[in-house]
Amino acid sequence: MPIPEDAGGAAILAFDSDLKANSPIFRTALLSRLRLIPNFTAQESDVSLTIRSIDDTDYVVETNLESFGLTKEVTHKTVESSLLAAGYVNRRIEDMQNYHALSGAIDDELPLFGDKFRVLSDSLSPKGREETFDRVLRIGRLPSFDFAQPTKDGPLKRLLNCSNHLQSSFPT
Repeated sequence: MPIPEDAGGAAILAFDSDLKANSPIFRTALLSRLRLIPNFTAQESDVSLTIRSIDDTDYVVETNLESFGLTKEVTHKTVESSLLAAGYVNRRIEDMQNYHALSGAIDDELPLFGDKFRVLSDSLSPKGREETFDRVLRIGRLPSFDFAQPTKDGPLKRLLNCSNHLQSSFPT
């Protein structure tokens, strides 16, 4: 099959989005790479990895791997390898979409796919949006919306009261 003209574009956008969100896929990839280092014995819970945006195109990666005895060079190579592995998952997902096919994976890649799909499914779930909406109501001290059986005059009066409350809570 021919390679699409925009091949890789969606993967790059997804990778950038993962970086901006400090996605858990990077930590999973790092932990996977650390298992390949002989005599590396740190507990997974002790390993830290944080990705911060410097500007629109540059990021800084902070980790505590040197405190476990890794050299700066080994730390750099390990982090680099884990970032590339996470990015490659995005490329594989894009390829599956472009070619309407499923891709196989090796055992080491399965946790990365699991993290990626978990992030995607969480972003599609309405539960997070509902929780955010509830927090906005609490922070803004807005009235709660209790569901009640409709009556002829109840909902309209409550809606007008809520509207008046909103206008007074957020002056223009």
